[in-house]
Amino acid sequence: MYGAFQGGTLTQACPLSTETLIAYWLGELSIAEADQVEQHYFACASCAGRLESITRLGAGVARVVQRGEVNASVTQKFIDHAVARGLSIRDYHLSPGHAIACTAAPLDDFVVLHLALTAVDFGAIDAVDVAVEWTHADTGTRQEHVVKSVSLDRTLGEIVLLHSGERIRELPKSDWQMQAILHGRDGDTRVGPYLLNHTPWEQLPHS
Repeated sequence: MYGAFQGGTLTQACPLSTETLIAYWLGELSIAEADQVEQHYFACASCAGRLESITRLGAGVARVVQRGEVNASVTQKFIDHAVARGLSIRDYHLSPGHAIACTAAPLDDFVVLHLALTAVDFGAIDAVDVAVEWTHADTGTRQEHVVKSVSLDRTLGEIVLLHSGERIRELPKSDWQMQAILHGRDGDTRVGPYLLNHTPWEQLPHS
């Protein structure tokens, strides 16, 4: 089990979830919850390193993005902080079973995917993974991987995936299919698919 909010309390586990670390960094935890997190990460090199990475993202996000190092799951409040720092964000909102066209413009710092979760009991979710299938539009080459332990924005009821604009611009024309895997006390539930049709910016018609 991962560190998560359950019934308004913070349950400790190792590793702490990205959701918990981001909430701590944003100052969203109560004093008691923040004290619990501090007691854990001071004794845990892994969580301390992950919190340091989150802090570096907040302090020097533009430099990190320029190197193409950002590819993470975050909350909407984290995105709002990035926008407040003057970064260019391209948002795509996806619902299960629907396909959208996507790209990354030359000046986009981030491409953000919002995966909506409907009819979900968020209190029963212990951890979330995202299964990703990628198919090259020209060659048919297919790759699959699973993004482990993504954070869940429980307030908005969605998964928010943050990608470096530079990395997205490197992608060829391709089709993407994602499924959220919700791990809970009653077993696993899959939500999706979320479908994206990616076209490089330079291949799009521009007036």
